Amino acid sequence: MVYNRKAIYEFMKNKLKVQSVILLFGVIYAWTNVFISFRNFYGFEGTIFKFRDCYLTNPVLTPCFWGAIAFLAAFIWSLRNLKITDEVILKKSQKYLTYLLAFGTVFAFSVFGNEVFQLLRSDTGEIQTCLGSIDNPLKSSCLYGAIIYLTSFVYALKMKNGK
Repeated sequence: MVYNRKAIYEFMKNKLKVQSVILLFGVIYAWTNVFISFRNFYGFEGTIFKFRDCYLTNPVLTPCFWGAIAFLAAFIWSLRNLKITDEVILKKSQKYLTYLLAFGTVFAFSVFGNEVFQLLRSDTGEIQTCLGSIDNPLKSSCLYGAIIYLTSFVYALKMKNGK
């Protein structure tokens, strides 16, 4: 069977666009949570530059912030991949993006797992997270960030396998 290289390349570009849309959703979700955290922090502390003796943790020190940074990096990387015309370079770049998405997935589920563990050990039945206190693991923004990371990672793996 003879394949048209141009058609295969266009098909791959369409898959890259879908990947970018998934990551854009992750960027919007994560940065919305980070901005809410900054707003809450500023409301209590009156500044965003306080790091010690705070009622709430400064958002820069939270996993939510660093997950949002990784989402933004992955999104920009996916947009960069859309511009690559060399198939070998594209595959290599996509491979490393997949590694970043794997790391993001493990990081997010680790943070979520830690929240669940803290919740189970809590005397009050509540824990403090990036967005405030929660009494149910399903209310954790980390869970939904982790699901978005997992979705983008699985999609990247499916692209790698040509499906």
